[in-house]
Amino acid sequence: MNFMTINEVAKSLSVSRITIYRLIKSGQLQTLKVNKVVRIPEKSLQYYVRYNLKKTNNIPDKGDKTQELMSLAGKWSGPREEYETILKAIEKSHVDTEF
Repeated sequence: MNFMTINEVAKSLSVSRITIYRLIKSGQLQTLKVNKVVRIPEKSLQYYVRYNLKKTNNIPDKGDKTQELMSLAGKWSGPREEYETILKAIEKSHVDTEF
């Protein structure tokens, strides 16, 4: 699992550090605190971005099955082969998976 600093997340979203702290406080981004150091799991950022893309209708609706597969691909923690199967199913449904 990869972790990012507050600055890295802010830079990747082109927002201020304060905005990232607000997202953390509101529960929209998960964090890991080790002593006084705060880190954000990369998967937490990816989930936040995907959720907000869906919320703003930037992902074309190709039916419930595609949306379900995209959700699974974003959260997958199982064997790599099963993850690749999910990605292939998404590609077959002609949904752009590049965010």
